[in-house]
Amino acid sequence: MTSLDNVFEFLEIIAKKNFLNDNTVQARRTACNKLFELLEPDERTVEHVRDNLDSLKSRFSNKYKDVSGATVEEYGRRVRQVLDDYTAWSTDRAAWERSIAAKQSAKPARDDEKKPRAEKPKPSTNGSGDSSSTTTASFPFPGGRRVKIELPAEGLSMVEIKRLGFYLLPYANDWSPDAMPAQQRVEDMSDR
Repeated sequence: MTSLDNVFEFLEIIAKKNFLNDNTVQARRTACNKLFELLEPDERTVEHVRDNLDSLKSRFSNKYKDVSGATVEEYGRRVRQVLDDYTAWSTDRAAWERSIAAKQSAKPARDDEKKPRAEKPKPSTNGSGDSSSTTTASFPFPGGRRVKIELPAEGLSMVEIKRLGFYLLPYANDWSPDAMPAQQRVEDMSDR
């Protein structure tokens, strides 16, 4: 049986040697931390997690009812990716490194080489005089990253902005539901 400690050591190595970018490694580490926290000491093996990942996701969903199903599925996908990469790496490091290098070289080198994505069609008016037009807000982050969000043209209330913020929390790669005060974990339904 292979200890999960080996998986965390693997993540440290690939981060230090820059096999994957820091954000990817951190997102995978976060997913592992979130799901592995539910394991008993005798369950902390690669083989157990691989064989019981669906059960582990279900346990996580039951413990953190406020975390959306899409987030839990993403955590599961990232954990499976880590386990697959760890297995390939521990079997044949050189082959794994070539595989990662091939994936990286297949990506466009510069932003202007990326293929443009098809834009979503904008909603049209429904004929009753109500406009369903939207405004796209773009928020810049360091490193050239951006978050874009479509907002109703009339804007959102402060209560709605707060709900949106809580909705986005599970996407933070360093967020923990336990870090929030208990009174903030339950959504106030009076604002609906």
